[in-house]
Amino acid sequence: MPAIAIDTSQLTFPLVSVPGSGRGFVDGSADPPPELPLPAGTGYRLALADGTRSGLAFDVREDGTLDFAAEDDAFLAGRGGRRLTVRGLPVTVDARALALPLALDLPGAAPLSGDRVHTLWLLPSAGYRLRVEAGTADGGLGFSVSRDGTVRLDRESAAGGCGVAVGNALTVHGRTITVDGRALSHGLLPVGVPDTGGGSYLPRDRVHRLTLLPATGYGFHAGPGLTADFAYTVRPDGTVDYEESCDAFLSGRGTDRLVVGGFAVALSAARADSDLVGVTALDGTPRTPRELAAVLAPADGYRPRTAHGLCGGFRIGRDGGIAFDPAGARSFVLRPAGSEPYGTGADVVGTDVVGADVAATEAYAVVGQVPLTVRIAPAVAGGPPPRGGVTFSVAGRVLASGRLDEVGLATLCFPDRLTGDHELVVAYEGDEEHAPCTATVLLRGDRPSHAD
Repeated sequence: MPAIAIDTSQLTFPLVSVPGSGRGFVDGSADPPPELPLPAGTGYRLALADGTRSGLAFDVREDGTLDFAAEDDAFLAGRGGRRLTVRGLPVTVDARALALPLALDLPGAAPLSGDRVHTLWLLPSAGYRLRVEAGTADGGLGFSVSRDGTVRLDRESAAGGCGVAVGNALTVHGRTITVDGRALSHGLLPVGVPDTGGGSYLPRDRVHRLTLLPATGYGFHAGPGLTADFAYTVRPDGTVDYEESCDAFLSGRGTDRLVVGGFAVALSAARADSDLVGVTALDGTPRTPRELAAVLAPADGYRPRTAHGLCGGFRIGRDGGIAFDPAGARSFVLRPAGSEPYGTGADVVGTDVVGADVAATEAYAVVGQVPLTVRIAPAVAGGPPPRGGVTFSVAGRVLASGRLDEVGLATLCFPDRLTGDHELVVAYEGDEEHAPCTATVLLRGDRPSHAD
């Protein structure tokens, strides 16, 4: 059977296949180029991707040499020989307006960096698609390239309204949404953006505008190597959507504003062997060496660090629940906790003792040793955090009081040791934008007969 060498070294994306050869995609830029056994026949076409073939055809004669139509001489060379050289047309792609890089949906196609206009050498074909290079994101902008090099958009594709084609130039403009993660104690890094250190994360002191191609599966990193446990969709009309299981900490469905909240977590090292010096994803160190209060997005892999090194990791679920890595489970004690999120709710009091004693071996709550963190959610999602004082009392007796910090949290240790169960009343005094309110939480203060 004759063997035909396929040379695609002049194409930007040289991986191709020839249906009928019995082989998959080959790298036609190799030297020497790969040879494919092709029986004599007509109408062979180069496949650019699964289900996508170019508009060029060639024949293999009975003597094993090549032939093709004269109108394809601009793209094919090698008539009468056994080496097919393939040439493309220049197409410019400008996606600099987007926050995330795009990639052409072809085998082996690398992402197109967003810092410049790219010139791609492509074969005339329909079925090209620019997709989001962002983890699990799906969706794309479809287009075709005619024999004269003209680019035409596929208006039926998911992002058909997000580009402009003039001649051989394609400009992608996307849809712009606003991301508000000010309620969190850590920054957010869109999945797909290179992590160049702290400067690449979205700062927490303001909202951010992201221009994205309509697609599903967008996500964020909550810290280095720490992917937040949620994804969102940007629809063709520029509104956002997400799963109902994320309603506890996300808001903005059906609008162009995504508000990312989290859950208040209190960590205490009161019975650990050394002080806390931080947690994965959080900037800076605790304000006090034995306590840390933070608002964290659902994710798996948060790891407290003490002066003696990293502790085992813990996970925050979409309902605010906490779970530990089995190998490090005995290093933590989980306290009773509410699961209302911070950053997306209304003017209510939520009490959270959602944390752990690092390196503890007993599973009982002792008021006076374990701090209680109270979280007051803003009246408007993404609005300014509440200010003012909070008072804790049992049976009408005030046990402790304090003032909320800059993110609406107060961590208080009780001066008295309580035994038994008590109804603890948490009273918030309010401020100029938030009404006073109270909440009651069951506090367990008894010691079990043995350590868990």
